[in-house]
Amino acid sequence: MNYNDNISDWIRLFGESSVYLRVYDVDALIAKDIRCDFLSVLGIAAFVNDFDFTQTVNTGSVFGDLLKMKIALNRMDYDEPKYRSHVVNHLRALAVEYPEFSAKPFISPTMVDKIREHYREQNKAFFDKHRVENASKFVLSNLSGNRGGPYIDEAYDWRDIPNAENILAELYSRNKDVAELFERGLSESGVSVG
Repeated sequence: MNYNDNISDWIRLFGESSVYLRVYDVDALIAKDIRCDFLSVLGIAAFVNDFDFTQTVNTGSVFGDLLKMKIALNRMDYDEPKYRSHVVNHLRALAVEYPEFSAKPFISPTMVDKIREHYREQNKAFFDKHRVENASKFVLSNLSGNRGGPYIDEAYDWRDIPNAENILAELYSRNKDVAELFERGLSESGVSVG
C-alpha cells in the first residue's frame, strides 16, 4: 500500500505526463462509475453511449465471508477469465440473498486511527509530490460506524470463514463447477471447511 513506490514505478515506465492520478472512491468518480470516469480522463466522455458496457463485469460490493472465499480463490492458479463472470455473478447473488455471508466490516475507531497514523507521512509525501486530479473530493470518512461483524481488526484472518460450509452448499445447488473451484481454492489456501 505504499503509493509513492507504486506510482514511481508507473512514472518511470510511462513518463510523468502519461500518468493521471485520481482518488479511487465511488463518490469521487464521475457519474459514480469507474468506466465513465475513465472515459472522461481520456477526454472521450461525450461518446459514452458508443461503448457497450454489457460485457463488463460489475463486481458490486462483496464483503465478509464471500470476500474471504474470493481471496482464497485468487491465491490459487486457475483459468480466471473462463470463470470470472460466473464467480462474480454467484457471489453477488449470494450477497443479496444471504446478507450474513457478506456482512460489511466493522472497523473500530482505534484501528482506524492506527491505519491513518501508519500511512499519514507517506500520504502527505504522496500528495505533496504528485498532482491528484480529484484530490479535493478526498475526505477522511468515519469508517467506525459501519454495521456488520467485527472481522477487520488486529486479529484479522482471511482464512477464518465461519459460513464457508453454508456458502459451498449454496454454490453446489447452483453450479457444481464453480462450487468445486471454490472448494479447491479453500483447500489450497489452508482453509478447513466443515
